[in-house]
Amino acid sequence: MLQIEASSAASLDAQIDAAVSAGADVVVGPLQKNAVEILVHRTSLPLPVVALNTSDTPNLSACPNNLIMMSVSTEREAQFIAQTAARSLTTAPQPAKAAILAGPSAWEQKLSETYQQALGELGVDFDVFQVDEEHLAELQKTFEPKLSFEDLQAFEERRKEIQKTVEEGHQRKRALAAVTSEEKARIAMSDPPYAAALLALDIQGASLIRNRLPRLMRVWATSASNPGDPRTSSTSATLTYDLEKVVFSECPIVVRYDAQGFEARFRTAMPYSLAAKRLFALGVDAFSVALDWSAHREEISIDGQTGSLTLDRSASPVVNRKPQLIGVEGGRLIELTMDEAEKGKFPEKSTVEETAPLASVEEVFGNVRRTDVAPVTAEDLGDGPNPSPILNTPKKLTLPTQAQP
Repeated sequence: MLQIEASSAASLDAQIDAAVSAGADVVVGPLQKNAVEILVHRTSLPLPVVALNTSDTPNLSACPNNLIMMSVSTEREAQFIAQTAARSLTTAPQPAKAAILAGPSAWEQKLSETYQQALGELGVDFDVFQVDEEHLAELQKTFEPKLSFEDLQAFEERRKEIQKTVEEGHQRKRALAAVTSEEKARIAMSDPPYAAALLALDIQGASLIRNRLPRLMRVWATSASNPGDPRTSSTSATLTYDLEKVVFSECPIVVRYDAQGFEARFRTAMPYSLAAKRLFALGVDAFSVALDWSAHREEISIDGQTGSLTLDRSASPVVNRKPQLIGVEGGRLIELTMDEAEKGKFPEKSTVEETAPLASVEEVFGNVRRTDVAPVTAEDLGDGPNPSPILNTPKKLTLPTQAQP
């Protein structure tokens, strides 16, 4: 394995030429989206390339034949979640409607737009709602189930009857309170105006909104709403209870391993943050895909650490990724099959045995010590720790600061 190190002044062509000169069979990278766009618009490449991001170019048919692209983009996760949610709505007893709940940030709005496009293409009726803390009460009323006129009349008649037949005092108050309690229970178990909610929110926003949504409303999200590992962080444990019955997409590597399991599987320490784990998973899968791509295999199928990966190069240069679906129930994160997620039936067993030995992971930034890390989206990897090497330390080739003409 070769690692090409280049300064900011070195061109992409210089890096690829260095790989060719060193005898590489395949190139993995670049990661930056603008660099991938440069590759997409080239007429040819001197050797197979596995880019670690995707292009926004609508028509990719003209890109080099030996270029393929893969990523852990939350936008592509949003498309996958919208398609899965749409399939779950087909079992509803009446035409079902979805609600898209989005925060104000640019990436949240982008996820919302992806949801809208995917649901629109599938013919699903939906409304879009902006989430902010000042209007949470109004939003909650919008989603509350409503009783039929006949049911409302029946409860009102019972109250009137109590007023007539029960003497004023403690007994009457108890009787009226019992009717009100029964009415609230009936409302809670009634069909909500929206059968599903798709969250374009970070974990803080998702935890605020979930408890304000009806019990029978299916709630879907991307990895941006991952609460973290509830077994090693008290903050994550609290957030996990806030997200009861939410289903979100994620890289399997993030939820499948504790610290000991990760080190046993990959022979290196587990990265600290969620973003670093996803980047590590992308590297692991890119290595596997690169081995097949260097052998000129046009069709690739891998059960990877970022999800289920498939490629049909004759149809598209983009590796299709189906992330793992994770359900939240009783403070646990549970891996779900597609059928379980669509039907809303969660298995009894959590992803990792509760009795498994665990190690709390601490991060130290400056003088601040903390045992939990706020999740970030794949588009904003932040300044977290670099991913650990996968196997052997690669041979390094350092390019000059100026690209050769």
